[in-house]
Amino acid sequence: MVERKHILFPVDFSARCRATTPFVIEMARQLSARVTVFHVFMPPTLVYPVDMPWVAGEADIEAQRELADKSVRQFVAEQFEPVAPEITTRTAFELGDPATTIVEFAEKTQVDLIMLPTQGHGRFRSLLLGSVTSKVLHDARCPVWTSAHIQDPLSAAAAQVRSILCALDVNRESLNVLAYAVNLSRTLAAEIHIVHAVAAGDSPERIAAASAELSRLQEKAGTAIEIGIQAGQPHEVIREAAGRLKADLVVIGRGAILSPLGRLRTNVHGIVRSSPCPVISV
Repeated sequence: MVERKHILFPVDFSARCRATTPFVIEMARQLSARVTVFHVFMPPTLVYPVDMPWVAGEADIEAQRELADKSVRQFVAEQFEPVAPEITTRTAFELGDPATTIVEFAEKTQVDLIMLPTQGHGRFRSLLLGSVTSKVLHDARCPVWTSAHIQDPLSAAAAQVRSILCALDVNRESLNVLAYAVNLSRTLAAEIHIVHAVAAGDSPERIAAASAELSRLQEKAGTAIEIGIQAGQPHEVIREAAGRLKADLVVIGRGAILSPLGRLRTNVHGIVRSSPCPVISV
């Protein structure tokens, strides 16, 4: 028996979180996945300095705990049960630092995909990712789905994935990224495109070498997908290609974000910020 996929959906009950729900439901349907709707309550000791007396005591913390439990159950009752009663959902909540707790929970419960909204509203917020999202992207070992980082959240009609753009780097992790994107495209019955970004000043020889390496990569993967090689900053190349190809989802390799190897891995945040559609970082 094949074990069902497991999606972790951390919620903070915000409007952008609610706007992400249709994407979680659609992904769960297409992957035949179960969903854990997860809320993290940050205790006062993590908000206030330890030497600052906090007026509330244990009774208030317990009240907050009960409220968190009630809120996450109500969220599922309102957002999932009326439209997707067939999806297996469970609720969970824990106390702690949100990002750290999300990553630890994902590891101990063997999550296959974390799905997170980004905070893209406001004049300057478009330049930033939420601190929780940034840390989860950095620390999580499983793939992470992030919503389009735009002023107004995408509508529920955009939740179905018909076209996937796989942005490939040339490094040892690219085969896994390509395999993930291809398998996902087959599962979702979506078309797939590949794009590779080269530096504007790269010589024809270096571009030819990258093209040859990507061809060898496809041979190993058993694929023969046309690769678009474009010059420019990775986030700009991917944004343009996603728009031109009307991609519903971008798949990139996250790896070790701070590693000096590869151009995509050092540009993950820029790609997520710039993409006109959701991104899965592998």
